[in-house]
Amino acid sequence: MLTNRIRHLPVVEEGRLVGLVTDRDLAIVDGLARRKRDRVLIHQIMRARPFICGPEDSLVAVARVMIERRVGSVIVVENGAPIGVFTTIDALRRLVEVAQLLELMGSA
Repeated sequence: MLTNRIRHLPVVEEGRLVGLVTDRDLAIVDGLARRKRDRVLIHQIMRARPFICGPEDSLVAVARVMIERRVGSVIVVENGAPIGVFTTIDALRRLVEVAQLLELMGSA
């Protein structure tokens, strides 16, 4: 996760989303003594009910729920299987795109 700069990792069992592990979850485990750390199982630290959305859900609606729930990611699911992760960084990228477009429209 560190190498690829991934902070949110879906946990999948038989092709279906069953949870989410974040870099914060792993940081807690990393603080344990090595003997205890080696015994920790993913299902013990994962969030069993991560926030999910569908690929056709409104960006505004998803962002509002992220704000309300104070979550940093949403797992995009189709037919029970994760197909992507939408994060606050992704939301900020879209915000910048919209702001740039509005600036262009204002100067035209």
